[in-house]
Amino acid sequence: MHERDDDPAPDAPSRGDADRPVDDALAALRQAAAPKPELPPLAPGFDDRHLAALSEAWRLLPEEPEKEIDLGTGWRRRLRDVAWRLLRPILDRQQQFNLLLVRHLGGNLRAVNEGRESAADVIAALDRHLGSLAEFQSRLVHHLSLSADERRAATKDLHALHAKTDDLRAASEGLRESVHHLGVSADEQRAATKGLHARTDDLRAASEGLQESVDALERTTEGMSQSVDLATASTHGLKREVERLRGRPAAPPGPPASGSPAPSRPDPPEEIDLDACRYMCFEDVFRGSREEIAARQRDYLPHFEGAADVLDVGCGRGEFLALLRDEGIAARGVDANADAVERCRERGLEAARSDALAYLRTLADESIGGLFSAQVVEHLEADYLMQVLGDAHRVLRPGSRIVLETINPASWTAFFSAFVRDVTHRHPLHPDTLGYLLRASGFVDVTIDYRAPVPDAAKLQRAMVDPALAAAPGGAAVRHLAETLNQHADRLNHLIFAEQDYAAIARRP
Repeated sequence: MHERDDDPAPDAPSRGDADRPVDDALAALRQAAAPKPELPPLAPGFDDRHLAALSEAWRLLPEEPEKEIDLGTGWRRRLRDVAWRLLRPILDRQQQFNLLLVRHLGGNLRAVNEGRESAADVIAALDRHLGSLAEFQSRLVHHLSLSADERRAATKDLHALHAKTDDLRAASEGLRESVHHLGVSADEQRAATKGLHARTDDLRAASEGLQESVDALERTTEGMSQSVDLATASTHGLKREVERLRGRPAAPPGPPASGSPAPSRPDPPEEIDLDACRYMCFEDVFRGSREEIAARQRDYLPHFEGAADVLDVGCGRGEFLALLRDEGIAARGVDANADAVERCRERGLEAARSDALAYLRTLADESIGGLFSAQVVEHLEADYLMQVLGDAHRVLRPGSRIVLETINPASWTAFFSAFVRDVTHRHPLHPDTLGYLLRASGFVDVTIDYRAPVPDAAKLQRAMVDPALAAAPGGAAVRHLAETLNQHADRLNHLIFAEQDYAAIARRP
């Protein structure tokens, strides 16, 4: 039998024979890599279970033995002294020994504990070191175990990666050319966008001009609406005056409130009062509608619960008189404005035209069960107001209430808007002042009820600090600045935006 030409020569080493030395060396290296040993646990610690008891029991003798045992006098005391002189040296030595033993055991306990802590640290460090050494040996054997075929495969992958890099380089060149073309198109787009922006600016300018025209038209319309309202109110006022002079009331008067006495004096001579019409028009424009005023004054009704013959001084359009009538409380009003009185009578409310002080002086002592006056006292001179309060105290029945509502001049918003707007206002009355005047006039249980708060949205807002900013370096300074600003904002809010009205409420004793 003849040998084939491609058979290996008998003395040619096989691939397995060539790799065998490497495999043997790796096997020997794996066997030499010792695993991480298990370290012994810490030895048991010092037995200190009885040390605390020893620390308490070492003393044999009392600190003052002569005070501990009292055997009296005579032979017992002499016997005690002889025994004590014999035993005291022995007990002293034993107690000294006990003390030294306790101290020695305590020192050994500290030394043993410190040694255990040091041994624990050494064992932990050795465990970490042995773990790192075992990890290093494992990684080293794994790295050396890579066969030549794996290294050749890795080299082949590297060549393939170089080929892909060449392809990417060619694609990058093509992309660069595409970007160049896009850049040209982008220039054209920027030019078109610039033209569009210019057109947009033109449209915005035209829109702003149109908005200004609309705003001007709205202001004109608002002014015309107010003029129409004033003209309408003036016309109705003049109509009422003319019909009153002709002897024909503008509307049939409603039935008088039950139990209310008739006015004790006739109205002043009939004449057209144009100023009264103008002022009521002013009230209609700036004070608020009847519904708004009635909603604000409804809170005063509990002060007159169960009362009768309530007098509304400066009753105006009769909002509170209507509230009292709806609650079944007999009431009448008085106002110096003839147009206001006619408006009340048109609604079936009892009202008389008269000066407040003059009307009060026509009433008998303790003849009314309550007195209400809203937005009136600021129209009166100081001496006149004192006389009104004095006569009010005289005509009120004992236990009845007086409620005086006025503008709060301590609120800058109210003073510089509501107070100075009305030219008939005479003196602003601070809450403390009006409260004092009531007490000085003989009233008791004086309280101040603040009303008409300013909305929070209209007040100065407090500064808020972002928590991240407060925690950053310099955050303490930012927080201090915010706290300072908030303190100033609170003070200004208290001065500028305090409640706009208040009511002084008191009782006739």
